[in-house]
Amino acid sequence: MKISQPEIPKKSASVVLYLALGGLSFSMLQSLVAPALGTFAEDFGANTADVSWILTSYLLSASVATPIISKLGDMVGKRKMLIVALSFLFVGTVIAAVAPTLPVLIFARFLQGAAGAVMPLSTGIARDLLPPVKVPTTVGLLSAIFGIGAGVGIVAAGPLVESFSWHALFWAPLIFIALALAGVIFGLPNSGSVQKARLDLPGIGLLALSLVSILIAVSKGREWGWGQPTTIALIATGIVSMVAFLLVENRSGHALINLSLLKIRGVWTSNVVALTFGFAMFGTFVLIPTVLQLPSET
Repeated sequence: MKISQPEIPKKSASVVLYLALGGLSFSMLQSLVAPALGTFAEDFGANTADVSWILTSYLLSASVATPIISKLGDMVGKRKMLIVALSFLFVGTVIAAVAPTLPVLIFARFLQGAAGAVMPLSTGIARDLLPPVKVPTTVGLLSAIFGIGAGVGIVAAGPLVESFSWHALFWAPLIFIALALAGVIFGLPNSGSVQKARLDLPGIGLLALSLVSILIAVSKGREWGWGQPTTIALIATGIVSMVAFLLVENRSGHALINLSLLKIRGVWTSNVVALTFGFAMFGTFVLIPTVLQLPSET
């Protein structure tokens, strides 16, 4: 069922500002905790593998939630789902700021990661609301904001923790999240059209099972032993679930991810580059701050 195309707002700059603030907040929170992993381990009395879930839970949640919330954006409206995504980010950040234990902090990070659809939703809203001539520049700006936010987060973490405490890592971005959420609620009209569709529940379940199984195995493999039955079973479950997910998506009339797009050279090559870059970037986020915080004699 289609609805009429919304009128393009007169103040395009304010639309870009609200969308950019949302993207900046999410990307900052991706990297902001990495330099403080040692501080978290010390405060909570946890080991490195457990503390790494502060970062991993965020990325895991984003991986599963992004296609789901993006699909819901097509079904019920992008603006509505952007409000939902930013609300997850806001609530998760408040909980993280006051988290008394590591499990609570990991749960809060999981809620924050559910806002991963901010980028695709923002891109879609920009295409719907802005004049066509401004769309390429705006999409490029929003993409750049994600890189800038990650860079700001990794640099700002040290001064915030040294001057205040790790709690400040979450109180500071909360200002940007609140501004973005208020701007989207009060400053953006509904955008685009909605589609009559349904969620691919089997696909969602298989994707979540695959990612969770593999990440738990990788996280706990060294502790449990890579040759132990539990580790092997989790890795096997993850691989089988991912293969099943691809088969289900390929045959579904309401696919969560349109796999046919991967046949386009520009799409699959971009995804390979993004995967490689992400692996290197987040590995660096964890490794370099840890090395730099070692005693000088080491």
